[in-house]
Amino acid sequence: MPTATTAAAVHRWTDLPTDRPMDLLERQRIIGERMMISRVLLRKGAVGEGLERALEALAIGNRLDDERLVARARNAIGGAQFYSGDLQGAEASFRLNLTAEDPVERYRAFNNLGSIAGIHGNLADALPLLEEALTLGRANGQIGDVMGTLNNLAATADRVGDYRRAVKYFKESLTLARRAGSVSLEGQILVNLAVVYGRLGELGPAWNTAIEVEEIALQTSDTRLAGRAKEQQAEVASLCGDRELALTGFSAAAAAAHELGDQRKIKSLAAQLSVATVQLEQEGFAAALSAVGELSGPDWADVTPWLLVELALLTSDAETCGELLARAATSAAPSRHLKLLFTMAEMRAGLLDDATAAQRGAAQAAQRRLLGDDEDSLAGFECVEMPHALLLADLTSRYLLAGRASSGGTRRPSSSVMTQVRAALEEQGSGLPRHLVATLLQRPDAWLAGLTDAD
Repeated sequence: MPTATTAAAVHRWTDLPTDRPMDLLERQRIIGERMMISRVLLRKGAVGEGLERALEALAIGNRLDDERLVARARNAIGGAQFYSGDLQGAEASFRLNLTAEDPVERYRAFNNLGSIAGIHGNLADALPLLEEALTLGRANGQIGDVMGTLNNLAATADRVGDYRRAVKYFKESLTLARRAGSVSLEGQILVNLAVVYGRLGELGPAWNTAIEVEEIALQTSDTRLAGRAKEQQAEVASLCGDRELALTGFSAAAAAAHELGDQRKIKSLAAQLSVATVQLEQEGFAAALSAVGELSGPDWADVTPWLLVELALLTSDAETCGELLARAATSAAPSRHLKLLFTMAEMRAGLLDDATAAQRGAAQAAQRRLLGDDEDSLAGFECVEMPHALLLADLTSRYLLAGRASSGGTRRPSSSVMTQVRAALEEQGSGLPRHLVATLLQRPDAWLAGLTDAD
């Protein structure tokens, strides 16, 4: 917590009346005023000013020796720190409220700490915190609190790759938001739902939901929500291979983040844009490596491994692929989806011309895991990369497992698998605009570049 700012806040409020007792209503009015100003400033993206107002509220609460007001201020400070990207500071602020007398503030502390634990990939810590928050929220009878915890539980399910469960939680929360008539909350939930649809491979719902979010953001003048809508539209366009739409969307999202002063989002989007540039333009690999390298430490555990594995799936150099996977493994969260991407990258590395014998062996083992019946297999799992995984598995089978790696054997996928892949892509594209469907159906050409033999 910034000491200088705290000191300034305390000094500013030394003129509070001390010659008379202050009743509860007056105390609530004073601190409520500061909290309201803080929330308004945060919504407008003025994170520094919002934090200062929350610190002022804390100074008032401490001076009045009112534990309830202090707890409210601590949570407000934690929220401002979270939005500024200071997750460590936010965690410290919220932990101070785990034993708060006020059950509402205690709920908020558990809920927010569960969210941060999920971001750090500490899912074993996140779930108990969120379950305790849900219990407190339901006991308090606050629909908003229950929705917040449902969203965090959904986000946790998302991080472990349990996407159907995440959809269930988000839809339950969405129903409550609409029942409460909160358009702003509806937009926040919808954008999270769009993200999960995209990861599932339901690209039509992902795209259309992101468009709906953009409309809500315009209606509510919510810059942060507008940026997230553009980011998700860019993600879908990137998955479909629409270069112009993807790069334009990421740039618009980055502009919104700059307007808000959200340093965490600015850095994240810069890395996403650089990886998308490699994916869609086949250039800028070194710049992408540098941008992803900026996202180091536990605060980025929910972002960095994914981007590193995406780069591993794009490089044409087997040694670089191996190095990227090793880096990703050091901070990877326990996600079934991420495990699948690792498996895909291992298969691809073994198919590259400069693959070592060890990498070819690892590719064969990866292919067997992928098509097996354990937790690392494709069986019963849904994600957007499934068609790509099928192609790599087929090539590995025809080229490596058949013993043709050293004899110049064919590295073309079988016609039956290509038919299966096209059918899967057509299903993923259901509900998309026609131009996105057209580019989506061309994605196998990019996936196979550098891996297959010429006709």
